[in-house]
Amino acid sequence: MISVIMSVYNAEKYLSESIESILQQTYRHFEFIIINDCSSDSSLEIINKYGLIDNRIIIVNNSTNLGLTINLNKAISLAKHDFIARMDADDISIKDRFEKQINFLENNPDIDVLGSFCKDIDEEGNIISDRTVPIANSEINKLIHIINPICHPTVVFRKNKLQELGFYNEEYKVVQDYDLWLRCAAKNVKMYNLPEFLLKYRVNDGYHSRKSWKYRMTDLKIRYYGYKKLQLPFYKRIYLIVPVILGILPSWLYKLLKERDFRKTT
Repeated sequence: MISVIMSVYNAEKYLSESIESILQQTYRHFEFIIINDCSSDSSLEIINKYGLIDNRIIIVNNSTNLGLTINLNKAISLAKHDFIARMDADDISIKDRFEKQINFLENNPDIDVLGSFCKDIDEEGNIISDRTVPIANSEINKLIHIINPICHPTVVFRKNKLQELGFYNEEYKVVQDYDLWLRCAAKNVKMYNLPEFLLKYRVNDGYHSRKSWKYRMTDLKIRYYGYKKLQLPFYKRIYLIVPVILGILPSWLYKLLKERDFRKTT
């Protein structure tokens, strides 16, 4: 069985579609933990509506805004099942996403973190591009010091295996997934991406605002400590400059690079 975890903050525009994409999964055996992080829009009303019609939904209503990272760990602490599935409040899971991921994990007990390809969509749900990532664990480890090789919202992972890593580092409010994958690689936790498009990933103006300097400095810090944990040779640590370069690029060029997405595999 799966524990699906979702943190929600002012997501009313896409929330219903996102929740329904989980409730309509072909794999039916899950609990769905939704944390409302003090939304000021109608998000809580939407969550409560679905909570009344589906008893698999567990609603947590924060009294103060905690942010994504803390909420993820909070949801994991409440999860009853060993498989933890990530979901964002503006994305759409393909109907057989969980069925395919659970079948793979049950047949491959050596894999602890499982992602997939995804489709980037705009605010209206139109497909912008295909987002592909390295597939095998060896390919992920080969590229992990250069780029984030896993699309965070596509992930299902084994709770007991990542528990020893402390799950997400609450020091980081952004890029928390990249920090976790770097720590997984350093501890030889095996990761894999299914070469199938199992999620529609929302890309909007807020997504491109990640070019902010504060975001990039967090990325740099995570890379710095991640490289140390991986014991990378110094010549490979040149990729510490990647966040800096992205931070000084003109917005139009940054957006173009993100749309082309250099994680694509052949």
